[in-house]
Amino acid sequence: MIKRTIFWVKNMPAQYLEMLTKYWQTPLIISVMIIVLHVILTMTTDVVANKFYQQGLKISMIAMLTWAAIQAVRMTRDIIVSRSLQGGGNNLDVQRINTQVSILVKIIVRVLLVVGISSVLITFPQIRELGISILASAGIAGVIFGFAAQKSLGSVLAGVQIAFTQPIKIGDEIVVEHESGVVEEINLTYVVMRTVDKRHFVIPINYFIDHIFQNWTRNSSELVGVVYIEVDYTAPVNKIREELDIILQETDLWDGRIKSLQVSNAKSQTIELRILVSACNPAAAWNLRCYVREKIITFLQNNYPQCLPKMRLELKQVV
Repeated sequence: MIKRTIFWVKNMPAQYLEMLTKYWQTPLIISVMIIVLHVILTMTTDVVANKFYQQGLKISMIAMLTWAAIQAVRMTRDIIVSRSLQGGGNNLDVQRINTQVSILVKIIVRVLLVVGISSVLITFPQIRELGISILASAGIAGVIFGFAAQKSLGSVLAGVQIAFTQPIKIGDEIVVEHESGVVEEINLTYVVMRTVDKRHFVIPINYFIDHIFQNWTRNSSELVGVVYIEVDYTAPVNKIREELDIILQETDLWDGRIKSLQVSNAKSQTIELRILVSACNPAAAWNLRCYVREKIITFLQNNYPQCLPKMRLELKQVV
């Protein structure tokens, strides 16, 4: 058995061996120290002290087992995410797996903590007797707790629902209350969104169940950017369309899928040009929109300044 274990460890991939060291090294060292300390302390002849040491050993071992279980869950999470990255799947599949695993791990860790703390408490005879009396009235207590924790439990259930239905995923570009940003973290009760200017919005997770929001990368990271420019009625639309082709050929932000320039509106003083351009992700789409807008305005300033929006006045001579 020992030989097989040594062979398995030697042939383990380097990244998995690194994970074992990261998550298990400290718990194993502390466990060995607890066992050695227990052996030394049990050599005393003091019966009361021995009883105290036995109680301390029980608590220590329960704490270490709980810690080891949590570390095992976290290591499993890293292995699953690592395999999804190596599996050749697209970015959306990786985000989907990462989101599901992240939320499930948070749930499992909290359950393990509750079980561990409960196991420590029932090692004390007084608390164990108290627990029996509490269980006798569990029905009433459960009803009271249910009413008191209804909102919190609703948030947890919303987190579980998001983990499986996934209206949002870690790494998605979303718009909430006219603020756009990237989903940085999904917890059981809240979501953290990071904006372009590095602000962080902490949003209750129920919001994504009860309200309308935009998800720009729900099924694909590709996006179409829209640019509106108002020009005078004398503007040469065909020349501007030709210039748009040149502008897009000179930048790597455009992914080559969609380009369009149309007169989308005719107002009393100006006409409105709508430009559609596509990009591979929301960040590139934003930069491409700004780039195209700047280049078109510069083109008009240098070549057709008379076609920029102007206010017309008609002067009449009053007799």
